[in-house]
Amino acid sequence: MIWFLFVLALIYVVIAIIQDFKTTEISNWTNFSLVIFALAYRLFYSIFSGNYEVILFGIIGFILFFILAYVFYYARIFAGGDAKLMIALGAVVLFGASVCENTLLLFVFLIALLAGGAFYSLAYTFVIAFVKRKEFAKEFKKQVKVNKKIFLIFISIAVALFVLMIIFNEILFSLFSVVILIFPILLIYTKAVENTCMIKSVDVRFLTVGDWMVNPIKIGKRIIKPHWEGITEEQLKFIQKHYKKKVVVKYGVPFSPAFLIALLVTIAIKVLGYSYWSFWQSCPFF
Repeated sequence: MIWFLFVLALIYVVIAIIQDFKTTEISNWTNFSLVIFALAYRLFYSIFSGNYEVILFGIIGFILFFILAYVFYYARIFAGGDAKLMIALGAVVLFGASVCENTLLLFVFLIALLAGGAFYSLAYTFVIAFVKRKEFAKEFKKQVKVNKKIFLIFISIAVALFVLMIIFNEILFSLFSVVILIFPILLIYTKAVENTCMIKSVDVRFLTVGDWMVNPIKIGKRIIKPHWEGITEEQLKFIQKHYKKKVVVKYGVPFSPAFLIALLVTIAIKVLGYSYWSFWQSCPFF
């Protein structure tokens, strides 16, 4: 059962990654069909094996990931396609044989998704910043000047914490000073990458549902304002019918590869076993 679900999820995640990079969106049929196939397989497996925990864990995983996906979506961590892909994977990830095992797999998947996603996103922006390094360097210098006061405030706090470390001989102050020093640099870096690599003028023919407009556009008496949820299907049809100019759109980092990382880490933990996990050893449901 485990390997079928893993291979099924792996195929679908690869398809989602291809779609994400090619069209900047993940189709609904990809996500919905994964849910249908995963739950249908779990149901048939439960019927023929007599082990109904298999379908039960699939349904529980689907519900849990549905809730988490919408929390991430409304917290603006995920785009719509990413949230739906996470919901679909909920029908797969809890492929353990007990409550404890599935609880562990759930936490492993979430930690791998967030941590792996952060490292992947940083690596992705490094690559695109390098490709457009001249424009990026110019924008980075500009952002440093614009945010000079904020930068100086954070440097002052970092220096103060470093002095406290020397006075009290406490290493924790030095860690805080490093974090505080890195934060404004990352903020300026992110803004520079966004302005040089993520914002493009797009012909209305190539707009898609969910695209993030940078500026409001006026069509007759109607003004369509940017919204964090992106362009709706109704707005897209109206724009493509009545608007002939290019639209300035902001694109995010394609996050789908993070799901591949999380899936591979989760199955690796399952294959390697749990003998070194203290949680596993002390679990009351084991």
